[in-house]
Amino acid sequence: MATFTSFANRLPDPNYGIAEDGSTSNTTIAGPGFKSVKFTSEQPTAISRTNSGRVITRAIVAHRWKVQITYNPMTRDQFEPVYNFLLEKRGRLKPFFVALPQYASPRTATSGTISVSGSITSGDTNFLIDGMDSVTGGLRPGDMINFLDSGNSNHKKAYQIVRVHTSANKLSSDFSFRF
Repeated sequence: MATFTSFANRLPDPNYGIAEDGSTSNTTIAGPGFKSVKFTSEQPTAISRTNSGRVITRAIVAHRWKVQITYNPMTRDQFEPVYNFLLEKRGRLKPFFVALPQYASPRTATSGTISVSGSITSGDTNFLIDGMDSVTGGLRPGDMINFLDSGNSNHKKAYQIVRVHTSANKLSSDFSFRF
């Protein structure tokens, strides 16, 4: 009897299938393709204007990504893995990953592991990366990343690189990457 160590945590797509036992099955059962994908960034901001005309802004809730996926008509064999995967995640209770076609791979980095220098705390917008020499091509604005945080297993948020600073091109107070 075959065994596996964990259930799949990525929504099925043509490059990533899920077997009937819930394990990853990249070779036997392909998932259905997306008909359309709507991907938006939501970052609500409260704005107040004083009598003198000064504008005061503040973030009222945390940033979040919204993904809306539609599918072409599917057969039952295509539908069941997707539907049962979503049922198993029990709404928002258990996070999962979605590989969007436009963000499935970085624009230039093809391999390597990036190490973060120090810790990243909630609200940080900059972080310093160690070991960029081991990554082919580096990261560029528009690349999506997430962190494997051994100290916080609930850290499942996706981040998008919006600005890249290097040792030759940065403000003296800035870190290497900004998101």
